[in-house]
Formats: sequence, C-alpha cells, structure tokens
Amino acid sequence: MRVSEGPIVAPSARKHGIGEDDIVHASRNPIRVWDLGGGLTMMLGATAAATILEVG
Repeated sequence: MRVSEGPIVAPSARKHGIGEDDIVHASRNPIRVWDLGGGLTMMLGATAAATILEVG
C-alpha cells in the first residue's frame, strides 16, 4: 500500500519535457478544477515560473 505523500506522476506525463517538480507544483496550486467522473479530475495549474499546465 502506497502512503500518499503527494500526487503520482506517471511516466507518460514526462513525455512533454515538463519536470516532476513543475507538475506537482501545478497540481498543488490549481487555478481551475473539473471532476470528470470515474475518479478522474483535471486541473489547470501553474508551474513556479507561471507556465500554465493541464494535469489530471
């Protein structure tokens, strides 16, 4: 069992060249959140440098 310490960053998330720190920052600082059902939540959030990311 995984102890939740933060979001899980899937390997596929890194294919766009975005670092894990930026992905986590965006998920912890959402600008907008959508619950798509079935356990999927999509968010718009910013990296520390204010680049907007879509994370789910």
